[in-house]
Amino acid sequence: MRRTNECFEADPKVRRIRQVLTGLQPGLVAVSGGVDSRFLAALIVRFDLDFRAVFFDGPRMSAREKEQALDFLEKSKIGFDLLPVDPLKETEVLHNDRQRCYFCKRDLFSRVLEHGRDLGRPRVLEGSHLSDRSAYRPGLKALTELGIYSPLAEAGFTKQAIRQQAGWIGLDCPDQPSRPCLLTRFAYGYRPGKKELEQVGRAEDELFRLGLTAFRIRVLDRARRLLQLIPAEESLARHHATGIRQVMERNRLSPFEIVVTEKISGFFD
Repeated sequence: MRRTNECFEADPKVRRIRQVLTGLQPGLVAVSGGVDSRFLAALIVRFDLDFRAVFFDGPRMSAREKEQALDFLEKSKIGFDLLPVDPLKETEVLHNDRQRCYFCKRDLFSRVLEHGRDLGRPRVLEGSHLSDRSAYRPGLKALTELGIYSPLAEAGFTKQAIRQQAGWIGLDCPDQPSRPCLLTRFAYGYRPGKKELEQVGRAEDELFRLGLTAFRIRVLDRARRLLQLIPAEESLARHHATGIRQVMERNRLSPFEIVVTEKISGFFD
C-alpha cells in the first residue's frame, strides 16, 4: 500500500489535477457510477476539496447500475443530490439520431448548471478523459459549449491511467466495464419508450448475474435484436446458453442473434 501511494503521489498528473480541482471549488461533480466519475469523486474526497456530487436519476441506466452508483456515493464522504431526469421527454433525444448524445448532454448539464447556481456552486465537473477524445463522442461538444470542466482530460489522464491509479488508491472495481446510457443500445432512428429501456436494462442486469461482463444488447428494429460479445466471452456464453435464452425471452427480447466483435463500444457508429 505504501508503495502504491508513493507511485500515486509522484505522478505529475496527480499534482496537476489537484491544482486544477483546487482552482475550481466550490462546485458540483456529476457522478454516474462508472470508474471515471467515481475516481474523480474519490480524488475530491482525498484532497478534501469543496465539491458536491450530482447523480442523474432516471431511465437511462439499469436498476443494478443505479444501485451501485448510490452505494458508492452513500459510502463516500462526498455529499450528493439526486437530479430527476428523463431524456425521453426531450424531442431531440427521442428522435435518436446521430446527435442524440449531444442533445442529451446539453439537457442534463444545463440542469446541473441551474442546480449549481441555486446552491452557489457555479462550476460543474464531469469525468471525461483523453481516451474519450479519440472516439465518436458528440456529447463532448455540448459539454464544451456549456462550459463544463473535464479535469481528468485536462490533467492528461487516459482510461488506462484512471484504472491503474484507481487501483492504487483502493477504489472498488477499478476494472469496471464501461456502461454507457441505455439509449446507446438502440439503432439510430429507432425511438424507444421507457418500457423498452427498462427491458434492456433488466436483461443486461440478469446477464451480469450469469457472469457475462463485456457485452451489450443491441436493438436494430422492432423484430431484430442482438447480443454482442467480445471473443473472450464466447465460451461463457455457450456454457450459459439456456440461461441467456431464458433472460432474453423473459424480457421480450427474443428472437435474437449472438454476434462477436473485437470491441463493444461504438457498434452503431
